[in-house]
Parts: sequence; C-alpha cells; structure tokens
Amino acid sequence: MDEWNSDAVISTAKKLSSYRLCDSCLGRQFATVSHGMSNEERGAIIRQLLGLEKVEVEECWLCGGMMGELGKFAEMVVEAMEKYEYETFLVGSRVEKEITAKEDEILSLTEYGESIKREINREVGKLVSASTGKEVDFIRPHITAIINTQYDDIELDIRPLYIYGRYRKLIRGIPQTKWPCRKCNGIGCEYCHGTGKMYEESVEEIIAKRAVEIAEGGEEYFHGAGREDIDVLMLGNGRPFILEIREPRRRKIDLSDLQKEINSFGKGKVEVSELRFAEKKEIEKLKAMKATKTYRVIISFEKGKN
Repeated sequence: MDEWNSDAVISTAKKLSSYRLCDSCLGRQFATVSHGMSNEERGAIIRQLLGLEKVEVEECWLCGGMMGELGKFAEMVVEAMEKYEYETFLVGSRVEKEITAKEDEILSLTEYGESIKREINREVGKLVSASTGKEVDFIRPHITAIINTQYDDIELDIRPLYIYGRYRKLIRGIPQTKWPCRKCNGIGCEYCHGTGKMYEESVEEIIAKRAVEIAEGGEEYFHGAGREDIDVLMLGNGRPFILEIREPRRRKIDLSDLQKEINSFGKGKVEVSELRFAEKKEIEKLKAMKATKTYRVIISFEKGKN
C-alpha cells in the first residue's frame, strides 16, 4: 500500500476529489499505480485514503452508469457471435463523444490513467471469455466485436477464411476469374443474355461455389499465381491459388472432403489438389511468385502439292 500513500498519488487524488466518480471511473485514473486489481478496487482504495463518499455508478459524472452495464454488453457480444464458428475473439468499443470529452478533461489531471474504452474492452473481454470458453487474441482474432455504447449495438468484423491449393484446367474456353460483361459491366443485358458475364463459368466459380456454400460465407475473392489465356489448358502439377472467403460462419472445414466436392462439381473441367488453410500474408508471396512454364504446341500442315 506504500505506493498509494505517495505524495504524487495523494496530490492527484485530491485534484480529482471534486468530481463525482463511481469507483471504476475514479480507479481508472490510477490504472498504472498497482497491478493485480480492478479499477473498481483502485477507486475504493482512493476513497478510503481521502475519506470520500461512495458515488453510485448511475450517478457518476463521467460514465453516467455505463460501467454498470458491462455484463449486459458481454451478453450482447456472446449473442452476436454465437452463429459463427470461432476460437479467438477481440472486443473493441465506440463511446459517445460526451463521455470522451469529459474523459479528456479528467485525464489531463493524472499521469496514471487509462481510457474508458480500454477498460470496457478488457473487462467485457474477460466476461465473454468466461462465458464462451474462447480466448482473446490481440493479433489475428477470428472475430472482433465492436460495442457501440450509445446505441447498444454490436458490430462484428469477421476474419476471412483463406484456403490455399493448386488447380488444373482440363478444358479450353474457361477464364481463370469471373469476367463481367463488357457491355453492361455485370448488370445483365441482351449482349450477355442477362448473365452479367462474358463467359458462363470460370475456374474461380467452379472452385469457389462449394467452398463458399460449406463455409456459409459471403463474398469470395480468387487470388492466383499469375494467369493463363482462356484458350489454353493448365496441366502439370497445377497453378497455385488462394481462395478468400469473407464472413464465414463455419471455419472447421474438412479440406479433404472439400477437395472431393470441388473435383466432383468441376469434373472434366477443373480439379484441385493440396488444399490447406492459409494466411492473408501468403497472398502477397503468391502474387510475387516467379514460375517456369512449359508449353506444348501441336502444328498440323496441309499435304503439299507435288
């Protein structure tokens, strides 16, 4: 407790004593003073040192009762994420400007404080982790849940699913990626017979269809290591690709089964191999890849005249 009795801490506490702050908001101004305790516990210590009257959270000048709603926010996050498969998550928050303006005023009086957003993120994250058994990941979470404290709303940022593989194109006349109609730019017109596409199908669509369905995802993006002309085959051991699936609801995908499904759907046209999960950073390496190609050309001649 010696650190709490230092002249600097006591002096700071006295500057803040004129504000009616709940224990969490008072303790947050001393977040770096001691470890292994909550801001609410820090606030109780300051009150005891200065003999201050306890302020109920609903009457707090700074948060206006919001720090008493962390359990509610945690329940909202858990409910919003329950339709998705995930192992890791992260909590963020957006706090109304009125509160952040008050916070700026009070943080100018202390050198030990942290932001209210940081406390909300941390404490709600703990509650969500305890409820779901999932882990917080600050680097690459499967889901980031953003709490809008003003409107009691949760916005989810779902990490895309990346699947690496190699494809072989077994027939001619199929482009690598979707090719929007040059007349209507994908809207659908008489020229493209209402399809919005120059070609009925592509390597991308054949590979992505079953993958997106199984992952229950949204938009998909096809990243290939270079490309080939429409009227050529892609044989040998195939061309590397990464399929990016946005907002997947399922992540626990059996890639062996997916490979069979894709090859069955694209039978005689496109086949894939070596499927595995990938990371976003691999896309840049894929695009920069230098590959050696071997072309086979068949030339026929008409019989010459004698």
